[in-house]
Amino acid sequence: MSSSSISTNELLPLKTVKGNDWRVLNPVEIGEETPTKTVTVILPCYMGQSELELTFAGLSIQTYPSHLIEVIVVDDGSDPPIDLPTGVEFSASVIAQKRDGFGLARARNLGAKRANGEILVFLDCDMIPEPQLVEAHARWHHVNDRLLTLGFRHHTDFDGVTAEVIRTAGGPAKTVSDRKVTSPRWINFHMTRTRNLTSTDDDLFRIATGGNLGVCREFFERVGGCDSSFRQWGGEDIEFGFRAFNWGGVLVPERKAIAWHQGEGAAPDPAEELSLVQQRHRLAHLIAEKTFRRSVAGRSFEVPLMTVSLEVLDETFDEVAEQIDAVLASDFHDLVVGVSVPTSHPDQVRLEREYGNDPRVLIVDDLLAAVPHAAFRLEVPSRVILHPLDIGILFRGLEDRGLVRVDLGRTGELRMARTRALRRAEHAGVDDVWTMAGFLFGERVMDSETIGATAVVGRLSISSGPSLNPTLWYLTIKVLRKVLKIRSFRDAVTLSFWLVRGTGNVLRRARRATSRKRSDRLHRRSLRSVYLTPDWLRIVGDREHLPGSRLWDGKLSGVEVVVVAPSADKDDFISPSGVSLVRLGEESGIPCVPPINHRRFNPAGFRHVSGGAIDSIPDSVWPEDRIRLGRSALGIWFDSANDIDSATCLVEFAA
Repeated sequence: MSSSSISTNELLPLKTVKGNDWRVLNPVEIGEETPTKTVTVILPCYMGQSELELTFAGLSIQTYPSHLIEVIVVDDGSDPPIDLPTGVEFSASVIAQKRDGFGLARARNLGAKRANGEILVFLDCDMIPEPQLVEAHARWHHVNDRLLTLGFRHHTDFDGVTAEVIRTAGGPAKTVSDRKVTSPRWINFHMTRTRNLTSTDDDLFRIATGGNLGVCREFFERVGGCDSSFRQWGGEDIEFGFRAFNWGGVLVPERKAIAWHQGEGAAPDPAEELSLVQQRHRLAHLIAEKTFRRSVAGRSFEVPLMTVSLEVLDETFDEVAEQIDAVLASDFHDLVVGVSVPTSHPDQVRLEREYGNDPRVLIVDDLLAAVPHAAFRLEVPSRVILHPLDIGILFRGLEDRGLVRVDLGRTGELRMARTRALRRAEHAGVDDVWTMAGFLFGERVMDSETIGATAVVGRLSISSGPSLNPTLWYLTIKVLRKVLKIRSFRDAVTLSFWLVRGTGNVLRRARRATSRKRSDRLHRRSLRSVYLTPDWLRIVGDREHLPGSRLWDGKLSGVEVVVVAPSADKDDFISPSGVSLVRLGEESGIPCVPPINHRRFNPAGFRHVSGGAIDSIPDSVWPEDRIRLGRSALGIWFDSANDIDSATCLVEFAA
């Protein structure tokens, strides 16, 4: 299906959602229609028998038909084991699993595996649902099968409240109306920032919490369920939310799906905060989103941010290798290259042996299946060699869109898309998923002159650029788009703050880049000369003790110190007028110690030391072997004055 053949009239009947604008969906209001789908409520539980009693009381007064509700309690190794509360009309069962660390993710998977319901609602065992919670979740999944409905929660103390009191009052809210109530501030912050999850932000999934979540069972299984390798508190629900979101799922905030946490702690306690910090390092490898990781040059992650697809047709081995090497040499490093090679290709074995063991290269036919959770997909036409900056330019050009295209003429089309846009398009059932992805998430067509791709035809190379400064082009487009979105005085003020902050960031990055270039120049010079000696110093004799220094030639201009090496004829050398003379060797008592080479001793570069105290520098700054030798030299200085290595380390350590 071509882009010209897609019309609004054809797409709307598909009940697709553009971006994450869930507002186009029209579920029935609560109580207006009799539901038909079965729901399984999954309650992971560890040592929560008393809390479970109150949670069951809330489930027993749901507005959703009780014959359509199933409740599964997954006991994560409690001692004594969890007993099912009695006096409920819905089907209920308990499943036990062996305690093996924090087993929340495994418990959710086990509950989903045993579930009979078409819709899954995940609740923590200490969350008491309001009467309409199940119906509020389920009504959305009657109109779309790829949604994550996100409920809300409040926290308060339920001491003294019994299950019978909750049933009689008609819900938990009425039993704690006179108590202190708190709600997680971070949830409200993200809702405001993302305009109730309708913005184009890539990190909408941050809001996913498994303590009050609804999803179709089939979609839960397709995404792969929860990651059962999590054995520590925190992060497993966000990671699942990322995969569901990246699979084309729509996140729906359902404010009528309210549950009450039994306890006032709306914020993590210190132990949970520490665990969450530790989990972030794991999440950096699993969540392919730029705010979760530092995608700097040279870093690779378990789940790459991008996959680059190369299809081999009739190209030679050298042509394919040039394509692969160009992608691997890109300034954008957080990627995996997928190469599809037909079995009939004469160089198939050679390509597999050349690149098969490279962790950033996959010889595979279906790249999307091999790396399902990468966030972006780039397709490169046959015989097109990318410039090192091209992938970064395309990535920035994509920004808040779903698809970016570059027409390379007869060579073909370079295109990059968000994986979730392609997944959504696949679910829509169209033939041309790329065009559909652009329709649903927005499309940008970039001029071929903005990139430096090279089309290789035989021995002839035709380069297209880049003729336009890519950074300037990107900033101009971004600022213009922000200006066009101004609708109020508040928007204008926000834009002004954004411009000031952005300008500051650009200037800081420019200064850092300049500093890096200057450091690189010094480093290259240091490679030519191991030690950098100043121009005002000259040496007489062997330059072994001052590598790279200039020999004394009798000219006084600019010379302040002349060093006489032990190999020089010291008796014949007379110090010139106005120039200091330093003699090395045993007679003078000055050890033959080379000057400080700060790059060898402290490769990280000089660090500012407050007050000049060596003790204020953390050990991590200094290479471990230098610390050992330097400190040993401190203890044996008078006994080993001729120990050149120790003396050198001592001087460098003191410096």
